[in-house]
Amino acid sequence: MAWNPEAFRTQRTQQHFGDGAYYGFLLALVIYNFALAVVMRQAAYIYAAFFQLCTGAIIFINTGYSLLFLIPNNVAYTVPIFASVTVFASVTAGLFSISILRMNQYSRLLYNAWRALVVFGFLQLPLVFFTTIPGDISPNSNRTLLTLNALVFLLSQILHVYTLVYFWNKVSIAKFWFIAVTFQVWMVMAWTLSAANGVSFADIFR
Repeated sequence: MAWNPEAFRTQRTQQHFGDGAYYGFLLALVIYNFALAVVMRQAAYIYAAFFQLCTGAIIFINTGYSLLFLIPNNVAYTVPIFASVTVFASVTAGLFSISILRMNQYSRLLYNAWRALVVFGFLQLPLVFFTTIPGDISPNSNRTLLTLNALVFLLSQILHVYTLVYFWNKVSIAKFWFIAVTFQVWMVMAWTLSAANGVSFADIFR
């Protein structure tokens, strides 16, 4: 439908308010986790902070803010940057999960599965840079990256659910881990899909 100027300004104001609230909350979480890492001397909180930064960057790119504020008129760089940030989000989520749940003490099978997921994430980086040369990104390259990311995401979600079931009665923090990682990933997807379709969270809860 066509927007009248006043309705458009109202919608954009609501969307920017929601985005600003999210980024402010995210920044507070990142600072909190870095502080915990220093005080408690646990690497898990550093991984958590970088995972949160990556998820924020994914939203920042998907909502188009990166083209407005960081790389204006450089659409060719968006795909490799987005793919790289997605890889780092997967890697840091894996490292956080391994560390916070102390997998090496409970299940060698799960520990090795998560390590494999982290290693596979790192192995994607050369593919990202070799298939998304700025200015020469073919449809096949895009398709390859999207398919690979979708496959890794599917496998990681299956692993997340299996890990939650395994640790449910073994480690009390497992429930909070599931919310911190899996729920946040799905919220990122919901946020970016709503932004892509011009729907703000204010519209959803009205």
